[in-house]
Amino acid sequence: MTDINELLTTRRWVYYVDPSQTPDPVSGFMPSIVFEGESGHFPLKGNGEGSAPWRWGSLEQAEETAKHENEMRGFDGNDVAEIILSSMGAKT
Repeated sequence: MTDINELLTTRRWVYYVDPSQTPDPVSGFMPSIVFEGESGHFPLKGNGEGSAPWRWGSLEQAEETAKHENEMRGFDGNDVAEIILSSMGAKT
């Protein structure tokens, strides 16, 4: 697998919320990043000592936040679906 820092600069990517995850009972769902053509997703668990995972509330709140963030990055629903589907079809 390619380094995530390289993927961030060389591939299209979107935020994704896996509805099948077990959310934190207090802070909710953890978003992930999905890269175009890269198998799987990368949960935003934090990076480095003392960091905490990202949490975006209830499933509805998390999905709305992901949609908003993806739109702010210039991606509409069709783009998001295309990128996620390309990830599902990618070989590991």
